Amino acid sequence: MLVACAVAGTAAYLLGTGRPDWAIMSAILILHSGVDRLVGTYKALHRLVGTVAGLVLFTLVYAAHPHDYVLIVLLALLQFLIELVLVRNYALAVVMITTLVLLVTSVPGQDPAEVMRDRLLDTVIGVAVAVVVLWTVGQSLLRRALPGQLDRVEAVTARLERVVTATGPTSDPALAARRDLQFELIEAVRIADTAYRNAPDDAGVHWQRHLAGQDSGYRLLAACWSQPRRA
Repeated sequence: MLVACAVAGTAAYLLGTGRPDWAIMSAILILHSGVDRLVGTYKALHRLVGTVAGLVLFTLVYAAHPHDYVLIVLLALLQFLIELVLVRNYALAVVMITTLVLLVTSVPGQDPAEVMRDRLLDTVIGVAVAVVVLWTVGQSLLRRALPGQLDRVEAVTARLERVVTATGPTSDPALAARRDLQFELIEAVRIADTAYRNAPDDAGVHWQRHLAGQDSGYRLLAACWSQPRRA
């Protein structure tokens, strides 16, 4: 994100778009969820297509010259629809986000073509830089993430075994260790899925270890649950 934001912001500034922060924000929105190259690329496409469609919708709305309460209701409706579809369909959400942002940032008498040009150019810059960075920078993370997480799963599993042996499964230290193990097991599944999508050969080397860690970890947690909590 640091590399992408620096490159996108500098490029937008040198091109004189007027809103280099839009290029930076586009890069952030592509990369903030992690180094999953496939998910990030799909999100970049959604961002680009949604922005283009949003510019078309903004043109239609702007041509209607909404004012006063009509504009307020329209902005509220756009915000509501964004919240409604953001998780399920990012491209559709970007259509309404683009329209909402341009309606809010436009000023009376301003040429709408200028702000639309800036929005499109900044989005293209931010998305392009983000995709390039996603596929070229920090690729060793994909190789290191899974074995590193498996080390944490095994360490927390061993700690829980020691605590349970010493104090029982319902003591406060055991409950804290059970919580930590549950978290690391869930995180291991997320990291393993990401690693397999992006670097299947590297992930395959550690896959049996991953499955074994999940099996032993959840068996231990299930054994702890079989003991009632002492009053």
